Amino acid sequence: MSLILVLILILGGGVAAAAEQSLPGDALYSFKTNVNEQIMALLAISPEAEARWQARVIERRLEEAEELVREGELTAELAEDIKNDVEDGVARIEEQMVILREEGKYQEATDVSAEFEASLAAHSEILIGLVDLVGQENLFASDTVTDGGVDGEVGAGDAQSEDASASLSYLHSIVLTVDLALADATARREDAEVRFMASIDKENERAIARERMDEAGRRINNARAALEEFRAERGSDNGYEAEARLLAADNELDRGGTSVGDEDFQTSFTRFQFAIRAALEAEAFLRAEGVAAGDALPGIEAVQSSIPLDALEDESSASLEDTMSEDTPMNGDGGLVEQEAGSDTPLKAASLLNETIEADAEQETKAKARIEEGAGMSDGF
Repeated sequence: MSLILVLILILGGGVAAAAEQSLPGDALYSFKTNVNEQIMALLAISPEAEARWQARVIERRLEEAEELVREGELTAELAEDIKNDVEDGVARIEEQMVILREEGKYQEATDVSAEFEASLAAHSEILIGLVDLVGQENLFASDTVTDGGVDGEVGAGDAQSEDASASLSYLHSIVLTVDLALADATARREDAEVRFMASIDKENERAIARERMDEAGRRINNARAALEEFRAERGSDNGYEAEARLLAADNELDRGGTSVGDEDFQTSFTRFQFAIRAALEAEAFLRAEGVAAGDALPGIEAVQSSIPLDALEDESSASLEDTMSEDTPMNGDGGLVEQEAGSDTPLKAASLLNETIEADAEQETKAKARIEEGAGMSDGF
């Protein structure tokens, strides 16, 4: 059971726990936002903790929006409320990020911004998928033969089409808000990374690179444990988005380890940060799928496993091959080969991984350029 549910049960009893399952418009929803979440906010006593909690609140609002869409209950008023909550949360996170930068806590700012960006990236993709789903429903409704339809009456097909069109419009407005927040979060994360790297003394570069490798390995382990738990609960045919991101994270962890061996610490930093974000996205997808299934996903927040640094060094060169040797065969150019019909290979995850790897080279080049440009920047604004 997650920390939030433990505290709610202790402080609020059964009503508070029931409120956690409520959605906007439900009778207990105000208890969820005005009591449960306020209790948790009181426990966030540092800028880092406050930023993380605000990011989680935004994630909760997006999970609710996605569930409302699936249930066909998203209205203009609820969509507007969700958008406002997201925008307010983004502003509060930025306030805490400013404090972290002013205090010179660039590593903390980097980690918090990466977590927030990963969450938004996952939910942006989920929401875009729902746009496609609602769009298909709209198309189906518009093709439905109307009944009634005389004396100015609106037929059932017309009414369904109007409902689907309205829902699609509300959903589009949330997607736009999330995408704007994601663009801002990406810029903040990039700025934090540049400041972090610029603050590192030359003699400490190796130690920082190894710490980032350790952190990437820990995040990957956490996400993989969560995926295994998720599939134990819901079957092995679920969680492909998370699996694809874990494969990408393993790939970057391996490449980052090679860069450390080559003493190319700036490149290794970029690769380890990519691995961290990919693992975080995997967890965000699992949390969202857990909400869609109608219950909370246990254990993610409780997983505290870590990888010893020497174990990471031993495994970094083999991690991708071990993960992909049978399930996702590689061709001579390092790409994924086509699978025969009837194969048990998770083709959906493999396809998603290909898309991730294709975008990685360009991101890495841009990131290295930003870090090099920031090498001479001051610690102030």
